[in-house]
Amino acid sequence: MLNRNFWLLWGNRVFLRIAYNLSFFTLLIWVYQLTGSNSAVSLFMMMFFIASFSFSLIAGVAADLYDRRVIMILANLLWGLLILIFIPAKESFSLILAVTFVTQGLDEFFTPSQNASLPELVGDQKLLTANSIFYVAIYGASFLGYFSSGVLLRFAGYSAPFVASAVLAFLAAVFALFLPALNHEGKSPPVSEFTRRIKERLVDQAHFLSHNRHVTSNLILMAVVFSGAGAIGAIAPGFVEQVLKIDARDLGFIGILPLAGGLLLGTTLLYRIKKSWPVWRSVLGFGVVLLLLASAPVLRIFFSNRIATPQAFEDLPMFSLAVAGLVFLLGLFASTVAVPTITSIQRITPGRNLGRTFGSLAALASVLTTFLVLGFGLLADFFDPSVPVILVSLLAVGVAFLIRNKVVIK
Repeated sequence: MLNRNFWLLWGNRVFLRIAYNLSFFTLLIWVYQLTGSNSAVSLFMMMFFIASFSFSLIAGVAADLYDRRVIMILANLLWGLLILIFIPAKESFSLILAVTFVTQGLDEFFTPSQNASLPELVGDQKLLTANSIFYVAIYGASFLGYFSSGVLLRFAGYSAPFVASAVLAFLAAVFALFLPALNHEGKSPPVSEFTRRIKERLVDQAHFLSHNRHVTSNLILMAVVFSGAGAIGAIAPGFVEQVLKIDARDLGFIGILPLAGGLLLGTTLLYRIKKSWPVWRSVLGFGVVLLLLASAPVLRIFFSNRIATPQAFEDLPMFSLAVAGLVFLLGLFASTVAVPTITSIQRITPGRNLGRTFGSLAALASVLTTFLVLGFGLLADFFDPSVPVILVSLLAVGVAFLIRNKVVIK
C-alpha cells in the first residue's frame, strides 16, 4: 500500500493540475476568440515555453538544493494570487501574454520539485505503481480542468475559471503543508549563495547527462513527445473550426473528453499489469492515429454533407464520434509513452541530480516546442491547420523507428 505522504503529494498535484488546466484552456479559447488568429494562439503558447526555458533549469537547481516541500507551497500560493490578474487583463492581449509568462515561470518551480520527491516518498519498488496512480489522477484532473473551463466560460462568464483556479491552487498548498521536509542535501545553502551555485550545478548536470546515455535518451524522448503535443494543442481550436468544422467551444467534448479517457485507460492498464510494453510501438501508434485524424475531413464529406461553417458537435453526431474515437486512441498511446519513461528517469537518475534532470527536460521541451508552435501557427494560417498535424504524425513515426533499439525503459 502507498503511504500517507504519497496521497498528500497526490492531492497537491491533482488540485493544482485542475487549476492549471482550467485557466490554460480558458485562455486558449479566449485568445482565439479575442484575436481570431492561429498565430496569436501560437504566440500565447510560446509564452509558456519561453517561460519554461527561462526558469526550468534554475528551478531544477533549486529543487536539488532547497526543501522541495517549501518550494511547492510557495509556488502554489504565488501562482494562485497571480492567476487572478487575468480577470482585469481580459481585453488586453499583451497583458495576457505578460501574466502568462510570470505564472508559467512559477509553475516551473513546482514541477521538478514534485517529480523529484516521488521516489523519496514511495521507494523504487512501488514507483511504477505510484506513477500510474499519479498519472491517472493527473489526466483526470486535466480533463476536469479542460472540460470545466468550457462550461464555466460558456455559462458563468470569463472571470469564473480564474477565481476557481485561485481557490484550487490555495487548496493544493494546504496538501503540501502536511508533507515532511524534502531537502535531499540536508542543509540548504543561504539564498545569497544560490546564484553562485547555479552555474556550478548546471555544469555538473551537463557532465552527468553526457555520461549517462540512458537518462539522456529517455529525456530526449519525453521532450519530443511534450513538444509535439504542445504544438498540436496550440492549433487545436483552429483545427477544430477550420478543418473539422466544429465549434471551437466544443473542443472539450470531441477532444478533451476522449483524450482524457484514452489517457486514463492507458495508465490504468499500466497499473494493472505493472509493466510497460515497448515504448516505440506506442510512439508509432500515436503517429499513425494522428495521421488518420489529419485526414478526418474526408470523413466529414460522408457524415456531414460538406458543411462549410462550424457547427455544434451534437449537430454532427457520427462525424464527432469518429473524431472522438481517434482522439481516444491518441490518449491511450500517449499514456503508454509518458508513464514508463518518466518512471525510468526517476529510477536511473541519482537523487542529487533528479531535480535538475526534470528541469533539463522542461528546458529542452520548451526549446523544441517554441520552434514548433511558432512554425505550426504560421503554417496553419498560411496553408491549413491539417498541415502541421501531418508533420507531427510523420515526426512520431520517424522517432518510433529511430528509438526502436536505443531507448531503454527500466
